[in-house]
Amino acid sequence: MITDYFRTLTYSKSETERFYRVKGANTEFLICAFKDRDSGKSEIINALKRMPEYRHLNAGDFDFHHIVEKQHMADISFLGELERDYQNFPTAMIHKKEHKERYNSILHTKETRLLYMRDAINPVRAKQNSSVIRQTSTIQLFGNGLNPAGMQELRSRINILKEIYWAAYEGNDVFRIISRNILNKYDRSLNLL
Repeated sequence: MITDYFRTLTYSKSETERFYRVKGANTEFLICAFKDRDSGKSEIINALKRMPEYRHLNAGDFDFHHIVEKQHMADISFLGELERDYQNFPTAMIHKKEHKERYNSILHTKETRLLYMRDAINPVRAKQNSSVIRQTSTIQLFGNGLNPAGMQELRSRINILKEIYWAAYEGNDVFRIISRNILNKYDRSLNLL
């Protein structure tokens, strides 16, 4: 459930329950599950337009931002549940300029990927990454099960991603906490294997 990712944050449902108003110590965002982004977009835009700092903007000035990017999750997804999980991941409506210049300029670069991927996996479309990882013999993360070296590699990737997102979201306590909660869920699931 999306609210699991809001742990330690204050949040409330919208009247129609298509999105959540999530508050941190110094920020507030309107957030919905990725799967609900289309049905909730107009309602979120209307709510944003009631906020003084956004009144002068129009609907085309906003984008949904995936608080944790699918391409990164595909690189640590080991239970084959990425597509289902990703549909329930939080997405926040933010200004397009902030989306492109602040977050995507950090999170969507080859250099960011190289920070946590220390092997010869060729970056491909996010949907295919987890199957590429499973088929890559250089790291042999997967076979008939997750071996100790593979588990160590995944845990290392998760921890590096936590640091990358923490740094990328400097000054944004809501995104920091949500990204940490998502990545912690994947880290905890390694213990269940």
